[in-house]
Amino acid sequence: MKFLEKINNITMKVAKGMVAIFVIKLTLFLAVFTFNACSSDKVDISDNNNAEFNNAIQNTFVMTGNINVNNSLNSVAKTLQLSEDYKTIYLLNNDNQVFDNTDFLISINNLHDIVEVSNQHGLVSTEAVEVNDNPMATFNVQQKPIIDALQPSIQEAKNYFYSKGFNNADIYEMLDGEEDYTLIPIVMEVTRTGNQSVSLNNDLSFLFGQSANATSYYDGVRDCFLETTGIAAGIALVAALTAEVIDKGLVKKLIKKAVKKIGGRVLGGIGLALMVIDFTICMTTSVESQH
Repeated sequence: MKFLEKINNITMKVAKGMVAIFVIKLTLFLAVFTFNACSSDKVDISDNNNAEFNNAIQNTFVMTGNINVNNSLNSVAKTLQLSEDYKTIYLLNNDNQVFDNTDFLISINNLHDIVEVSNQHGLVSTEAVEVNDNPMATFNVQQKPIIDALQPSIQEAKNYFYSKGFNNADIYEMLDGEEDYTLIPIVMEVTRTGNQSVSLNNDLSFLFGQSANATSYYDGVRDCFLETTGIAAGIALVAALTAEVIDKGLVKKLIKKAVKKIGGRVLGGIGLALMVIDFTICMTTSVESQH
């Protein structure tokens, strides 16, 4: 009897041990499955948001690029009585280049043409001029259609930050008095490069023009963010907004500086539209050059 009782006790202990092992394995399996499911949801949300933003940018690019301008070199345009809704874009030759022929200026009919000609001939398009500036040409364009065309991209730029855990109060703080459309070039940069590997040192004090020991994620592709905005902080912005754990304090600091610089360059919706067109053309030509 005692022998049978010992066998029964041993059997029960083995059975309990096997059950415990099974429960532990089941728990681990469920934990891994749940984590992967949650991770997949996060990736899907992020990917969907990027796609929505990129679609909005493409639509903005097409809509703004096709907005006609009244070229000051056109005799018909000189006689037009323009309303207050029209704003002026100036084309400057800041490098004092000498052109044998300036017929290319006459061919400018829309915002896309302004950007293309500016890039081809090293000219600068701006909404603000100094007293001693002597514009090569001026263009009048309606502001409202441009602002309307920017609205979807503005909303999707905000949605990007919402997907990263920021709220309206955070966005208001980051803008620090600047217009919300200044977020667009930043999100264009991050969604373009967010899936690429970024190598940085731990010290982010190099931001905005200071040196850094970092491996660029561009791999020979033109730095369209720097060329378009004049801000040498694309790597830092991408790293801060695509980190596994986002440091909101650091992101806000970066965005505040970026939107101030962008706001100072665009001075309004028209300038931002020109920047979006320029940025999109730059990204397109950069990708094509890799093939």
